[in-house]
Amino acid sequence: MSRGDGKRGKGIGGWALIGLIAIAFLLEGPIREGERALHPLSPSCSSSSSTCPFIQSALTPSALAQPGGVNPGDPAALKVRRRGKDRSEMVFIEAGEFTMGRDRGDPAEGPAHRVYLRGYWIDRYEVTNAQYLMFMEETHRPPPSCWNTPKLNELDQPVVGVSWEDAAAYAKWAGKRLPTEAEWEKAARGGGKESAYHLYPWGNAWDERRVNSREAGRDRTLSVSSLPEGASPYGLLHMAGNAAEWVADWYDPDYYSRSPERDPRGPEQGIWKVVRGGGWWCRSEQCQVTHRRKELPTARTSSIGFRCAMDE
Repeated sequence: MSRGDGKRGKGIGGWALIGLIAIAFLLEGPIREGERALHPLSPSCSSSSSTCPFIQSALTPSALAQPGGVNPGDPAALKVRRRGKDRSEMVFIEAGEFTMGRDRGDPAEGPAHRVYLRGYWIDRYEVTNAQYLMFMEETHRPPPSCWNTPKLNELDQPVVGVSWEDAAAYAKWAGKRLPTEAEWEKAARGGGKESAYHLYPWGNAWDERRVNSREAGRDRTLSVSSLPEGASPYGLLHMAGNAAEWVADWYDPDYYSRSPERDPRGPEQGIWKVVRGGGWWCRSEQCQVTHRRKELPTARTSSIGFRCAMDE
């Protein structure tokens, strides 16, 4: 997709696309578990081009609405709603304490400490290429760096190749925000005593069947609704592997030693932003729920995407 195409006016095709999106939101047809989008994002098309051949066939309600499905844990205990302009499924995380960090890992992961968070909403799935396409259509933001990479650009795969600024702009457009580092870790790890020292969303034992990482050898991102067996205690998918995820906080390796006990927001300023969760190229230790990675906020890599959060 060319940068220049993104500057064109919407035209008839652009408004037709918005109409399709509106219908999709009303119908909210889910992509069922295991179902794949059939049309990759065409390398020769602009999101706002009236001649883009895949728009009419690919941007169907089932491709635009995020996946539905059953939480592999206890679905009755989850509060799930479609929220925000992108109508993504969000899970409500109840207010309470959890254990953040650990003592026997990288020094930046410690010390382990108790944190209290107020209640908040967080996306159940990573933001998809289909959703990011809606954002580009309305805002004319240039496409991500991996938009034309075949193994990364199917509609139901997570959008990658986005900077922190891109992710924050999308979240604002959707009426949301990026999760804090503490919110992200609680959603990945769980808030109960049984999950206080989990290394992975599903427990302590590494299992490459539950995660899209380098060890699994898939060499690509997967649908955001895949691998439900790797869900977190709150039913969130791909909190380990698939796409690493931008969070709101600036990075400071010593922040945990002085962070507040209630609703930490990270340092007030910095050079790098925090990335969590590991990506499809990461090894097992980089997919641990306590692992912290730093990147410049302008970085656009093939392994980093994001999900959004909202206040209660």
